[in-house]
Amino acid sequence: MQSIFLGFKKRISTDEILTGRQFCKLLEISYDEIVGIRRKDGAKNLTFFVKELSKIDKVVQALRKF
Repeated sequence: MQSIFLGFKKRISTDEILTGRQFCKLLEISYDEIVGIRRKDGAKNLTFFVKELSKIDKVVQALRKF
């Protein structure tokens, strides 16, 4: 909970914090199903992200320095 609180830059109280699992329960949706879908799509999303970054000249130039 502390990491969520700090992630919101202390702008919400700890009483207002919900974890992903708690939020899904509130909405009556499956947290595990969402995690599974995200895991399955992860590689495809990474490929898309890298391809889009490679279209930005400044990013390509910065990567060449490594």
